[in-house]
Amino acid sequence: MDWLQLGLLCGAGFLAWTLNTLSAGGGGLLLIPAVTFLTGSAAVAPVITLTELMANPARILAFRRDIDWGIVRWYLPGAVAGAATGAWLFANARAEWLQIFIGLYLIGAVWEFRGGARKRSYRARHWWFLPAGLIVSLLSALMGTVGPVLNFT
Repeated sequence: MDWLQLGLLCGAGFLAWTLNTLSAGGGGLLLIPAVTFLTGSAAVAPVITLTELMANPARILAFRRDIDWGIVRWYLPGAVAGAATGAWLFANARAEWLQIFIGLYLIGAVWEFRGGARKRSYRARHWWFLPAGLIVSLLSALMGTVGPVLNFT
């Protein structure tokens, strides 16, 4: 990777972070085409995961007074377990199966929210964030980002 590609990737990452912070999600999804174009599809999940890993502490600091720490206590254990499982699957699964899984997930997400017509599909209780953390972090490790899914709960 040359300096121009690195500069473009950093610029795209900053733009995605800004949009993600202002809109409460979706920046990682916007970054996928840029990462694919600049580095190739095999690097999407690791690059976006590292981008989110660096960006999220800044958001935590900026919005710390607005965070519901009760949800964090439920979400965090599932997220750690899901990230570890997803990373292992990403490293060991065959790419063909991952592509099928990702396609099914994306089709299911559009169906569940009726293309954005539904504001919310259900009302979440705090303990539901344990399995949500597991599932979202597992999928994020495989695909790069699915954080906007949590915006609908």
